Amino acid sequence: MKNAILLVLFMTFISGVSRLHATAYQEGRVAEMHSVPCGRERKGHKRVEQVLCQEYTVNTGRLEYRIREHEQKPENLLPVGHGVQFRVVKNQMVVRGWAINGKKIKNQKYLVISERAHEETESAGDP
Repeated sequence: MKNAILLVLFMTFISGVSRLHATAYQEGRVAEMHSVPCGRERKGHKRVEQVLCQEYTVNTGRLEYRIREHEQKPENLLPVGHGVQFRVVKNQMVVRGWAINGKKIKNQKYLVISERAHEETESAGDP
């Protein structure tokens, strides 16, 4: 009986630690921002306009992420060169930090376009 109780407590502890790890935020820096085409929008009968989305490059110590905003919110532009906190969940990056206009961003979702090893990390490993 005592072993069963200890096993249940241990499993509860392990699941709690893994949940904490999954929701922990990482630190990164917004290195670049580009406007990229992300679709077309109909205006009137025949007029079609190209829709532009902001695409960012976020660097951590080890990885470089390219992300694109889910919803266009021009008031939530991320400032280039500034730090952000984020976590990656499946193919989304959940970001918190400060926008260009000084507004605090909480849990803004971005689509992860790509991720790769940071160039400095690759060159540091070469002899």
